[in-house]
Amino acid sequence: MQVKLDRLVDDEDPEDVGWYAEWGIRDDSAGTEDSAEDFRELVAGIASDVHRWTHRYDVTIEWVIGGDAPEGSTVEKEIARLGVTLPRNISVK
Repeated sequence: MQVKLDRLVDDEDPEDVGWYAEWGIRDDSAGTEDSAEDFRELVAGIASDVHRWTHRYDVTIEWVIGGDAPEGSTVEKEIARLGVTLPRNISVK
């Protein structure tokens, strides 16, 4: 699975930060999208949705991270600062 994850900052209010994600099977045009202000909630929702594929497969998630970086930092460092680990593998249970 591939997840494209973006951090978005409102141009008029730099304190207004949101997250947007699109995900699906890599190289497939069908997918799912969602957005949230709560990053932890968005990642949990993605993991829950991806879990539906584990009825037959072990799933590897490729995260493509982009969007608006905090001033003087990166989006990856902001994710680490938030203390959220992006899941890489979700296995059959």
